[in-house]
Amino acid sequence: MKLQFTEGRTPRHGGQSSALEQLSRLDAKYILLSAPVGSGKSEVGVAAARGADSAFIVSPQNILLEQYARDFPWMPMVKGRKHYTCTWAKMNCADASEMYGNQHSQHCHDYIPARDAFWAARISVTNLHYAMFAHCPEGYDRWRSLLVVDECHGLEPMLLSLFHLRVYRKDAVAMGIRFDTSDAQELFDAYVDQDKALSDEQMRALVPDISQRERIRGTARRLAQVDLRDSINPWNIRRDRDCLECRPLFARNLAPRLLGMAGRVLFMSGTPGSPDNFFRNLGIEPGKNTAVVTVDSGFPVGEGVRLIKNAPYVNANSLDTAMPILADASSQILRQLPTEKGLILCASYPLANKLADALRSEFGSRILTHTSQTRDAAICQHRQLRSPTVLIAVNMHEGLHLARKIHEDNDAEVLFCYKHVV
Repeated sequence: MKLQFTEGRTPRHGGQSSALEQLSRLDAKYILLSAPVGSGKSEVGVAAARGADSAFIVSPQNILLEQYARDFPWMPMVKGRKHYTCTWAKMNCADASEMYGNQHSQHCHDYIPARDAFWAARISVTNLHYAMFAHCPEGYDRWRSLLVVDECHGLEPMLLSLFHLRVYRKDAVAMGIRFDTSDAQELFDAYVDQDKALSDEQMRALVPDISQRERIRGTARRLAQVDLRDSINPWNIRRDRDCLECRPLFARNLAPRLLGMAGRVLFMSGTPGSPDNFFRNLGIEPGKNTAVVTVDSGFPVGEGVRLIKNAPYVNANSLDTAMPILADASSQILRQLPTEKGLILCASYPLANKLADALRSEFGSRILTHTSQTRDAAICQHRQLRSPTVLIAVNMHEGLHLARKIHEDNDAEVLFCYKHVV
């Protein structure tokens, strides 16, 4: 069956139209959409979700969930319990659940309603961690027609990081499990079985500390999916006196739980790399069940990145000595583009702040910065100001939506042509 598309705000600009046209001709189970930054992949993903009638949209980052929630307010969104402050218990919902058990479920007006709305809706959005480990409440269905995985280029490393596990002696001993067994899988199985066997009351009696209980529960959820005896999907095990550390070497045995949430999967990314390697790393054999759609960049020829020769490589040790050269390189670009908006991506706040200080002497209020708390406000300011502002951004290398409404009485949108100047 080919993908169908429907969306109240029909995607209109070139990249979206091209993606929709190509996708509508495919009937593969696994489809990889490679589309550049600013092409409107989220609009395409939602259009596909609505066409499929039921879908989960999964994003690796919570900041992208917030974007989906803003752009599509009709679509329920849920994150992990720790991200909600329980108005009943006056603490985050993860701690409240560990402390009060079923009482929290009965009285919570924060995480529990968001959770139920997510599972009840035909189309909903969450993060990778929740999709992998959340328990589907009784009466709801964990399966949908379509799974949309946004920013999928980070899927394999994120799956590996989710299963980088540490089993601590003190946690095993607290639950009455022998930690020193030579068979790691035997320890893992006992850990999972004991966690399932203990009631909330028994666990609270054995482990009074909330943070330790949360760690035990989280570790048990992951261990339930670990099979060290699978020789095709090996794990690296490192052990010392008080901790057993476990790392998967491949993600192909971890992905099925996520991919099994739907009949078809649409992966979306601006930088997916080799499609065959991408599929194989997730345990999907390229062939008749896979397809790739590529959308060209909408940036005008000759109006893309300006390259400055001899620009320095910057790290923590070279920051002070490299800054004058880096600031000069940035200044050259800003002088070439005096009427253009811009985006400078930095790897750290110290780098961003030093560069901003160096540029403001010449460019003044054109330079915008942010903190971890003012990120969204800075993006909003940058989008809305008519002046050619340049945002010096940290941790915005993906999922950055820079569309701006130009008419409030309809749904027309325009994308600024942003330059990545460093």
